[in-house]
Amino acid sequence: MESFQQELLQFVLEHVEDKNVEPLLEGLLEARVELWPLLLSSHDRLKDLIFLDLALDSTVRTAIERGYEDLNSTKPEKIIYFITLLLENLALSSDNNEDLIYCLKVISFSK
Repeated sequence: MESFQQELLQFVLEHVEDKNVEPLLEGLLEARVELWPLLLSSHDRLKDLIFLDLALDSTVRTAIERGYEDLNSTKPEKIIYFITLLLENLALSSDNNEDLIYCLKVISFSK
């Protein structure tokens, strides 16, 4: 694993309990994006990488659930941003994700 990926994982560990979940979610999703090419290649540690990806996915979902409280009294832009993060995580967890990627592009384009 490259040092950049290790730094991302260290960032996640340091911020996993933060009340403001946005930086944590961004770090988690970036770590999953960086992990994706390793999951697609033949690798002797593939099993470990799959479990790491599952743990990152689970942490994303937990952080989003923690962030729900803040959404009750926030602007629509922040709600849309959270939905974007949720869609990105779902796209990283799905094989046939063309529709999800299209939704992400539409949301990004409308900003």
